[in-house]
Amino acid sequence: MPYVLLARLSGEQLPVEITAAEDIHKLLSLQAAGLVVATIPPYIHDRHGGKYASAATVIAVTQAGLAAVKKRRN
Repeated sequence: MPYVLLARLSGEQLPVEITAAEDIHKLLSLQAAGLVVATIPPYIHDRHGGKYASAATVIAVTQAGLAAVKKRRN
């Protein structure tokens, strides 16, 4: 779930690299919602299904992201 990742990121020292494809996919949703600022590499399709070109980097959890984490904890 993206909010579990968001909660984890809110407690980490940023920037942080994310390498797991599943977590990078979650970052796409979090970034689209304005909850994080991240650089996300392109997804490359190949004959084996595809993969992300490199790791994603989370630069910041936004104020909206921190508020979402706080609201979910209460």
